[in-house]
Amino acid sequence: MSSQAFPYSPLSEPDAFRILHLQPSPDRSAPVHCTLEHSNLSKYDFDILDPYTALSYVWGDASDQRIIRVDGEPFAVTKNLHDALKCLRDNKKILSIWADAICIDQLDVLERNIQVTQMGRIYSCATHTIIFLDSSSHDLDFIIQESGDIPEKSTELSDALINKFRDLLSHFGRIMSRPWFNRVWI
Repeated sequence: MSSQAFPYSPLSEPDAFRILHLQPSPDRSAPVHCTLEHSNLSKYDFDILDPYTALSYVWGDASDQRIIRVDGEPFAVTKNLHDALKCLRDNKKILSIWADAICIDQLDVLERNIQVTQMGRIYSCATHTIIFLDSSSHDLDFIIQESGDIPEKSTELSDALINKFRDLLSHFGRIMSRPWFNRVWI
């Protein structure tokens, strides 16, 4: 992934990091627009009034890129990150998100190394962490829908119930085999 044309402003303090403000859109197919803001982790140690969400995802194929706009500038991101931002985007309100591929200047090795050492704190200061597996939700939808039909108490296991458990386990297995669960952590 390349952020080569994007004019990052340098982070000036030891606990500085960037927050992405994802602009709203009621149109799911609309282009993704964001702004970047500098902040400090020390602010978020105690701040509950200005929350942000950390995004955990798999970068995916670096050659499969989409263009978003960050501070009005074109910015290349992987399809996975693009899909995640589109899924997260609210209809009406701006969302504050930390996503490593955008919030860290990936071409500045010194900054990248410093930010990687801060990632534990970045995630722990976030109000929420969202895990984006991919844009396909068939398996998860199936599990949610079908698990609601399982009786809370049963004295016997019918063939239908056994088959339902097999189907649920099969879908759960497909979810657990997605790349997010197998990736190498920094």
